[in-house]
Order: sequence, then structure tokens, then C-alpha cells
Amino acid sequence: AVRSAGHRRNPSETLQSFSHRLRARDSGDGLWIRICDWYLAYASLRYSRTISPDRLQQLQHLASLLRQP
Repeated sequence: AVRSAGHRRNPSETLQSFSHRLRARDSGDGLWIRICDWYLAYASLRYSRTISPDRLQQLQHLASLLRQP
């Protein structure tokens, strides 16, 4: 969704900075906020030393919220 909307993270941009920049695009419907929540949760899980089932389930839950209108 992020790339298809024309947004890419700059090589020198931190994940948090990129998320903050995308949050600023939210038009009040909460879509960009939900995308950013998922993105930060994904990054946290991806770069952690271990992947727990609970954290994976949380990420799946956030993804399901993105599919809701």
C-alpha cells in the first residue's frame, strides 16, 4: 500500500522517521495511522532476535484492521 501510493523510505531515513512522515498524510480516516502502526510492528518483529507467536498474532491483527473499510 505504501509503495503503490508512491511513498518510499529514503536510504538515510529511519523507520520511525518514515512512519512519522506517513502519519502526517492521514486525512482523518485513520488509514495512514493504521498503516504506520503495522509498519512499525512489522519492523520491530522483523529485526528482533526472536519471533514470538504472540507478536506474530498482533501483527496479523493489525493487518486485518488494514483490510477493514
